Amino acid sequence: MLIRSVHHAIERKAHERELVQYQTLIETVSDGVYVVDEESRFVLVNEALESITGYSRDTLLGASATRLLTQPNNETGDEASKSKLAAENQPGKIETELRTADGSSIPVETNVTPLPLGDDRYGQVGVIRNITERKEREHKLERQRNQLAMLNSLNELVHEISHLILESTTRKEIEQLVCEHLANSDAYEFAWIGDVTSDNETVTMRAEAGVNGYLDATTVRVGDDVEGHGPTGKAIRTGEVQVSQNIHRNPTDEPWAERACEHGIGAFAAIPIEYENTLYGVLNISAAKPNTFNQNERTVIARLGEVIGHAINAIERKQALISEEVVELRFQVRNVLGAETPHAGTITFDRTIPLGENKFLQYGTVTHEAMETLAAFVSEFPHYRDVTLDDPEADVSRFEVQLSGPPAISSVAAIGGRIESVAIEKGDINIVAQIPPGANVRRVVDAVKAEYPRAEILANRRTTRTTERAQRLDQIIHERLTDKQRAALETAYFAGFFEWPRNKSGEDVATSMGVAASTFHEHIRTSQRKLLRAVFDTDHSHD
Repeated sequence: MLIRSVHHAIERKAHERELVQYQTLIETVSDGVYVVDEESRFVLVNEALESITGYSRDTLLGASATRLLTQPNNETGDEASKSKLAAENQPGKIETELRTADGSSIPVETNVTPLPLGDDRYGQVGVIRNITERKEREHKLERQRNQLAMLNSLNELVHEISHLILESTTRKEIEQLVCEHLANSDAYEFAWIGDVTSDNETVTMRAEAGVNGYLDATTVRVGDDVEGHGPTGKAIRTGEVQVSQNIHRNPTDEPWAERACEHGIGAFAAIPIEYENTLYGVLNISAAKPNTFNQNERTVIARLGEVIGHAINAIERKQALISEEVVELRFQVRNVLGAETPHAGTITFDRTIPLGENKFLQYGTVTHEAMETLAAFVSEFPHYRDVTLDDPEADVSRFEVQLSGPPAISSVAAIGGRIESVAIEKGDINIVAQIPPGANVRRVVDAVKAEYPRAEILANRRTTRTTERAQRLDQIIHERLTDKQRAALETAYFAGFFEWPRNKSGEDVATSMGVAASTFHEHIRTSQRKLLRAVFDTDHSHD
């Protein structure tokens, strides 16, 4: 009897040690551990489950497991809790959401196993792991995959549009093609291109696809008023892509936003169509899904605006080259430098050459009496700098000026025109420009007046351009020479590289252009070969 009692005591002690070991193990693990009885009431929870749920052990013990289930899972009551927490007495792994003490919900992964209680009764044992961080990583990766797929699709769309643009022959064809391809894509609802009216106040639609009445009874303005507060007006004023990412979440009292909401638009982007500082219009794109235009997408669609602007510029230049008639504009700015500046002598500005990256070279001649006037002129306008004279003692000297921004007259070339002459005589600037018929005269006038507010228009008339041979050479220069070849040739000519004796060496000209001497000589030889071939070769199919 004594031996049996000792044996039972030993077994009891061993059992108690096992319970302590199990208790220590359960309390040590970082995952939540629980046991529920056949009524789905908690009979055991560890400290980790308290931490995960925010409920104390005393609160959970004896409470129904439905306390931890979010409302959608709790609608079917106790049976739902059993299926969620124990998978109907079948071992397995499930993902669900638990409601915490503060009312929030967290995603969890639960491993459940049935626990026999005797008499065909079963409880459940479960291990709960908080998978919030894992879900956030998965969602982030999913967003990245979706964004990458969208960006790849957009790049393909822009590439396709760019290729088709190159095959277009008119500005109208380019604009309509762009709108139709964007509207027909899966990413966007509709697209339209607007242009600024001659009074520079309102935006008119030039092309559209999928708009379906969006612009009916809607006025879009350029100014900083109610009708100009939308992305379109801001894009025109700033020259930068403007985006409204979530029109529904951030409604405004502005008319454009109300119209956008009525048409189911979630996000909207306006992209300036520009080339060489000339604004040709603004491309407007809408999407049904909010937050469509992230930074990567803005970069891609901004490039589309540049491609359209370049193509329109090329078409206008080509049309100008083959046109026999031109519109001649004559401007005069009286006493441009004020009465205190010497007015003797003459200054001519013969050519302004773009070098890229908003850098320009300007060449001209100055008489000895006008050198003080030239120095004063350069000091007056901040983007003029670094004047170099070939021979300061000569009666007439060539000069070179570096510019950190485009002069007003550069807007003439941007629309296919050309500057015939620019000269300062007796303190007055006289400018003669020729632009193709139908070109935006107001754009040139505004550009000149922006730099010279007191500029007056002395003439605005149609005339016949130069001879056919001169037209042909001009066409060859613009069609067969690249921008870099043309810049090298013009810089070399106006810098005096072709004079004898030479005023500037190839190395000097290369330095002015900011390129290597070998690059300059390569461009010069290629340009000369193309021009001489056009003159002497009867087969004009060569480059």
